[in-house]
Amino acid sequence: MAVIRAQWGSRFGFLLASIGSAVGLGNIWRFNYLAYKWGGGTFILVYIFAILTAALPILILEYGLGHRFRRTAPLAFRKIGKRLEVIGWIPLVQMIFLVAYYCVILAWVLNYLFYSRSLPGVESTNEFFFTSFLHLSDSPWSMQTIVPIIAVALFVVWFLNWVVIIRGLQGGMELYAKLLMPVLAALVVIIIIRGVTLPGAGQGIAAYLTPVWEKLGQPSLWVDAFSQVFFSISAAFGIMIAFSSYLPRQTNLVSAGLTVALANSGFFEILLGFGSFGTLGYLAHISGKPMDEVVTSGIGFAFVVFPEALARLPGAAWVPVVFTALFFLTLFVAGFTSSLSIVQAVTTTFWDKFRWARSRITTGLCLFAFVIGLVYVTHSGLFILDIVDNYISKYVLLFIGTCECIIVGWIWGIDKLIAHHNRQPGMKLQALFGTVITYVVPLILLVIAWFLGATSLKKLPGELALNPDAAVMLYISHLAVPVIIGLAAFALAGWSITKRNNEQYTILIKYWIPVVLTLIFYQGWFGEFKAAYEGYPWGALAFFGGGMLLHIVTIAFLLSSARGHPTLDDELAAEEQQFTEGLEMEHAD
Repeated sequence: MAVIRAQWGSRFGFLLASIGSAVGLGNIWRFNYLAYKWGGGTFILVYIFAILTAALPILILEYGLGHRFRRTAPLAFRKIGKRLEVIGWIPLVQMIFLVAYYCVILAWVLNYLFYSRSLPGVESTNEFFFTSFLHLSDSPWSMQTIVPIIAVALFVVWFLNWVVIIRGLQGGMELYAKLLMPVLAALVVIIIIRGVTLPGAGQGIAAYLTPVWEKLGQPSLWVDAFSQVFFSISAAFGIMIAFSSYLPRQTNLVSAGLTVALANSGFFEILLGFGSFGTLGYLAHISGKPMDEVVTSGIGFAFVVFPEALARLPGAAWVPVVFTALFFLTLFVAGFTSSLSIVQAVTTTFWDKFRWARSRITTGLCLFAFVIGLVYVTHSGLFILDIVDNYISKYVLLFIGTCECIIVGWIWGIDKLIAHHNRQPGMKLQALFGTVITYVVPLILLVIAWFLGATSLKKLPGELALNPDAAVMLYISHLAVPVIIGLAAFALAGWSITKRNNEQYTILIKYWIPVVLTLIFYQGWFGEFKAAYEGYPWGALAFFGGGMLLHIVTIAFLLSSARGHPTLDDELAAEEQQFTEGLEMEHAD
């Protein structure tokens, strides 16, 4: 007997919830910092390349898995092979520990939202945040006590999560996505307009867009771009598998994936960057500092730099107060919709396997994550948060993304996924990835080749003056890489334009993405052992970072081997039989 599952009330609600999951705190601070770090336009170009060739294909893969098997990630993989269930549990367990510290950051944002009236009068935003607010100690080991005001805000954040998710799918997640996402979009538009119209905004936007082509050859640029796009678009978390399992049998999944990717990365990251860098350009303009001293990474971007810039906005005394409140409201809404999606996905996963009461699962999860989050509310909480985030938000996603491609591409069979997508109405995989691989990706490669060649040739006159007898070798050394990239672009377009049976998507899932993600994982993971991350003690890195990874994997194995609801196996078998019979009827017609 098949289980009766909740369904989205509308496709629009599903899309808004998916976009809400993808759009988070990293869209506002981490993307902007990485864009500046890697030369603005250079990073954006590589980032778009990463979206089209890795994040979007996996997003559509996850939509297909959830929709085909009508289950969350662990049971979707269990239907492919019983031993593969653990691959679905690893990101789900990771999300429990991730949302525990993610909501701590939301608690900071909530506190700052209430501080909006007084923040413009703070003498040093840096000292206020790290000393007066966080009471930051000097070591990860020096936890001391809990900061009460942050603990109270953390409880409020978790109470809000509980209030929404306990109402169910349509009355909770979907309803609040429909309410909050239009508000978030309006807030982002306000920030963009205000940012680009400030004095000195041009300096900031120039820093945002100006490429530094020499950095294209640095592996860390590609690691950062692919890592950011995976985290940003919620790929490999299992969230999108859960969300698509709630969809009706006939739903266009390809266009849904494209819509979510464009909304998240196009509007809430790249376009929002204009407003963010316009504001930073204004701060550089009025402070007389170069952009290098204004742009900071991570937490400091949101809680130190931006409050300082907003405090100096021109106009009446109420202007800085209002825009400071709007900025932190934007952060809170963006982060809150992401936390809701995590809680929804985790709750559904436990219900899927164990059939515990949804209210008990939601309450237990919120209480557990709140208690875990208190570790990050101590005086050394920021240090611990930074260490844990470095390990679990990057490497787990890269590992799971690779596993998903291998399982679907080589074990279950990519043809089955493609056939399922092709049975859905609307946009087809061939139409999307045929266009992407034939035209868009080659164009990106040609742009890279052109500017690499142009940048390299600018150095040539000086080198020729020093060594005129080596002219031929100098020309070859400067033009070899751009020419190879250009020829690769034409070869790719020529190959792709003749393909009509989804070969482009097949190549991406079976070969390209696993190889790229494995190389990125290797580059980052072994780099961790060359130097201590951010100078933290090796003991703290092993205990908090390595320990967290060990907990995630251990708990995932325990959950995958645990006995589910007594009727679970019968339900899974009945669903597969029903699906097979449905296919036979389609072929008979």
